[in-house]
Amino acid sequence: MSGVATSATLTDTSRVFALLEPIDRVLDEGTAVIYKDQPLAQDWGRVAKVAEELGEALEHLDEHATVEDWRRVGQIARPAGRAIAALIAYTGENPRKGVCGRQEALLEELADVAMTAMLGIQHFTKDTVRTQRIIAAKAVFIAERLGAGREA
Repeated sequence: MSGVATSATLTDTSRVFALLEPIDRVLDEGTAVIYKDQPLAQDWGRVAKVAEELGEALEHLDEHATVEDWRRVGQIARPAGRAIAALIAYTGENPRKGVCGRQEALLEELADVAMTAMLGIQHFTKDTVRTQRIIAAKAVFIAERLGAGREA
């Protein structure tokens, strides 16, 4: 993929997923040295971003939102909480329990968060093509903002 992808060139899922690696690399490489020396802090930073994004999504619901709308957007809190619990188990953050989780369990919970978020978007659009475009546009936005997706 040459240069930063644009929404016009991102028409399929594989291209969206192709942006994940360069975005992840920029996020990893662009952190302060003190942060890089604390890999657990990096893990927490990535997982905690889910809670921040949920809070922002809830702020955008207005008086016209239905109970189902609130339920769908708020639904992401449950898998996000499980992802945080899986991170705690995987890293041994709880000294009473020690390391008692597997990376695979953490990854499954993060995938659950991603699926829940996509289903939340689909709830509002009722249009899979529009949902894909929204997700692709966000991937492009993040890649462009970080300068990721460019060939080295």
